[in-house]
Amino acid sequence: MKPARFLLLVIALAHLVIPVVMFARSSTLRAEVAAQHPDFTPSELDASVRVALTSASVFHLLLAVLCVVLAWKLQRRWASRLTVVSQALSIVFSVVSWSTSGMFHAVIPVVIALQLAVIALVLRSRRT
Repeated sequence: MKPARFLLLVIALAHLVIPVVMFARSSTLRAEVAAQHPDFTPSELDASVRVALTSASVFHLLLAVLCVVLAWKLQRRWASRLTVVSQALSIVFSVVSWSTSGMFHAVIPVVIALQLAVIALVLRSRRT
């Protein structure tokens, strides 16, 4: 379980970094939203970017906390089950993120690979 714990902590760190990058590259995010919604007024565009930044920050903070708690409690049956489910759902969310923004195209496949590795490690450890 130690490798799975380590990978969960790496994934948690990625979840913490993502909002920071989004805030740092908010002009890129604004350009992407403007390209997807050319009919938005400047105030609607600003509001959309604020919503995206706020929701992403809250979402990724919650996922980071969840990954840390799961890494800490991974030996428990409920935690291993929740780990598999949460990482599978995170993969789905990553695919959605991929389709809505190009900002993290370099990172998403790496994080998905880590999530798949966690799932495989947890499932393998449950069989033994």
